[in-house]
Amino acid sequence: MGGAARPPSGYTEFDPDESLLERWTRRWTAHAALSRRAVLALTVLGLLAVGATLMALRDRPQTIEPDTAVQAATGPAPESSTAPGGDVIVHVSGDVAEPGLYTLEPGSRVSDAVEAAGGPLPEADLDRLNLARPLTDGEQIVVGPPDPEGTAAGSLVNVNQADAATLETLPGIGEVIAANIIAHREEHGPFVQIEDLRDVSKIGDSVLADITPLITVG
Repeated sequence: MGGAARPPSGYTEFDPDESLLERWTRRWTAHAALSRRAVLALTVLGLLAVGATLMALRDRPQTIEPDTAVQAATGPAPESSTAPGGDVIVHVSGDVAEPGLYTLEPGSRVSDAVEAAGGPLPEADLDRLNLARPLTDGEQIVVGPPDPEGTAAGSLVNVNQADAATLETLPGIGEVIAANIIAHREEHGPFVQIEDLRDVSKIGDSVLADITPLITVG
């Protein structure tokens, strides 16, 4: 019986006038559902792979330089509160050009402190100081006036060595204060500066002012 011949099974007949885009669209429609599922699955697998990679990188141990590790554990190092290099800080007062606080190198002596303060004034009497004595951190160097008239430098009373009888020759120093001076130096060591006598019981400002021109600690 006559009629139009059917195309073989599995074969899709194309219209000669149909464009290539129209053919591709028609073929895509037949398999679109399967292709979308495949793309979605691949996308999920890709995201899982990226997430696993990021987790591995985050958990990977890091190498920290020794200095950085110490600083992280202890915080920034505090600034030193002491003079660098073991320097000594002294107070130079009295008959010098520029009284004040001075920082000197370790091993400096009284003469270095006096020079740091601009040197002695013309009327200063350096014989009252032991210029060769090493400095002690925190001490005061008092450059005094000349000894009173009629008092020789060699007759100054060394309060670190004098006995009670010699101490009692000083104005305002009796038996009790002389004993206090000796007891203080035996308990605390030699007096570093004349002002240290303020720590001795019964020695006030007036007594100290009277005996200062007549005594030495050097």
